[in-house]
Amino acid sequence: MSWAVRDFLKAVADSLGSQGYRVDSLADPRPLGEHGGVWRCTLSSPEQGMPLSVIIKQIGPSWPWRFQDWACQYFLSDLPGTQGLGPEFFAADLEAGYYLLEDLGLGTDLGLAVAQTDSRGTLAVGLLACALAGLHAGTFGRERIFGMLRAQLPPGEEAPDEQTVWERSARQALGGLDPGLAEGLEGVLGILRAEMESPGEFLCLTHGDWYARSAWYGDSGPRLLDFRAGAYRHALLDLAAWEWRCGVHDAAAGRLVQEYLGELSRLGADRGGRFEEALARARAWMGLWHLGRGERGPLVRRLLERAAGRPELGGLAEVVPLL
Repeated sequence: MSWAVRDFLKAVADSLGSQGYRVDSLADPRPLGEHGGVWRCTLSSPEQGMPLSVIIKQIGPSWPWRFQDWACQYFLSDLPGTQGLGPEFFAADLEAGYYLLEDLGLGTDLGLAVAQTDSRGTLAVGLLACALAGLHAGTFGRERIFGMLRAQLPPGEEAPDEQTVWERSARQALGGLDPGLAEGLEGVLGILRAEMESPGEFLCLTHGDWYARSAWYGDSGPRLLDFRAGAYRHALLDLAAWEWRCGVHDAAAGRLVQEYLGELSRLGADRGGRFEEALARARAWMGLWHLGRGERGPLVRRLLERAAGRPELGGLAEVVPLL
């Protein structure tokens, strides 16, 4: 263990002590992830009930996006109805430069379970759908509370306007398939942009990982690990992102939507009759998002094909044969 890590862990332990936690030591740091500044550490405490290990995420100029993750994780830990959807947020210290989360164990990539083309895949998406519905139902109508919390933390990276970036990349990709295609789909692009800029009743905290990778899957079900791209957006973007991960597994994709709707209804957060329209628009937005990143093939085709079933998005049917 380098002196820098050792000194940092001592600063974290001292900070926890000043916050009233009884912690003897943090030791055996095991690096996690590819960006640095995250460790799984053994925690030693004389108090009963304290965890044996925790996850520590360092914050600062090298990891500006972690302020967003901090805000989202703390928001969920402190918000009724959303406990258990991510790791519990234990403590943080802006001056010492860290926040500390529950260690969920090793788990596995939920995408690997979803990709199983048998009952394991349909079970995994059923559990995932309930987790997503819980996240969304628990955060509908609470964007002001989140905004107040986020405003107390330093800004992250200067992010360009998401819809402008999306539309630019979508137009370029469509032009690469057929020079006049983007102009012919002007109306469709306008509908999709307007939907995402003003989600209306679908405005909630979303996971924001459009490749749908940062989820832990273990005995207690799915947990959302990293909200570095989490924000208040259109709820159904999360659903469309996971439909993309279902690939050509029709039974899994169908169950994902069915279970999501059922759980929303059970939680008293049904979004009403506009669901099918909004889901089609989320599918189209997500399909074009992947297309804009150079992806073609059956996964993108599937999303755009499903979206094109709506009359106002019918123009997307021209794109499907070109993929």
